[in-house]
Amino acid sequence: MEKGGNIKKSDFVGIGFRDGMPESVGASIKGKVWSPARIGDVLQWKGWCQKMGSLITDDSIDANQLLKDSAEKVQLEVFPESIIVLATDWNEELYTKIHKLSMEGPQISGVMLSECIFRSISVAGKKANFVLNVLEKEFDFSITLGGDNGHIVEGLDISKVHVVGLKSDPLPLKKFFEENPPTLFIMDGSTISGSIQTRFNLGDSAIIQIPNDRIKKLSWEEVVFTTESMYKKGIARPYSVQEYIMKNMVDRGAVIAFNDDNSG
Repeated sequence: MEKGGNIKKSDFVGIGFRDGMPESVGASIKGKVWSPARIGDVLQWKGWCQKMGSLITDDSIDANQLLKDSAEKVQLEVFPESIIVLATDWNEELYTKIHKLSMEGPQISGVMLSECIFRSISVAGKKANFVLNVLEKEFDFSITLGGDNGHIVEGLDISKVHVVGLKSDPLPLKKFFEENPPTLFIMDGSTISGSIQTRFNLGDSAIIQIPNDRIKKLSWEEVVFTTESMYKKGIARPYSVQEYIMKNMVDRGAVIAFNDDNSG
């Protein structure tokens, strides 16, 4: 499962259902197995250990087949050709704590990370260029593949901005991105963070078809398809697409149909 000498992630976590109840289990490359769920007492913990032991020693379970459709992490030396980036976001490791993180610096005080905006400017060869907007300030930086950690952050050497709340001491912005590179969401369904690309091998499950008997056609009676919104410049427009859909929702039992068509 590991590819590349600098890949640090060595844990595998599975989430699913057993007997209709949600269940999750984690395992490390060193053989450690754990559960993210809380265990109420020693008796429950003993039962969980026995269940895990029986699964691990069950010869009828093909581990290779189990991992066949799982996510695969690959270390990149260059970015894929003709890459199309759909979105850019913070590193996935920050999601559970981002509400606690803020930025401090000249003319920047207590700005939450969730208030900042990321943009991917270009990705080609070994370099990905970004812009980070913090209030009215813009910070240009790039991530270049290579080096001891798999990627190098460039362009933030003179920045005096620090990230507060992640560690006991504020982290300089450059150091922060070295340890938590942005995540690129790629059109092929994969993600790239630093030099690590996560590929989701969905196999045949990627092709999902809705059964014909689950598709209901709307009659669209009297609808003027060139009239999309129900109102324009404060004037009601009858037979619009929006009016038809809202009436359809109410007829199907909706208590409230919220019209968010105008600005403000």
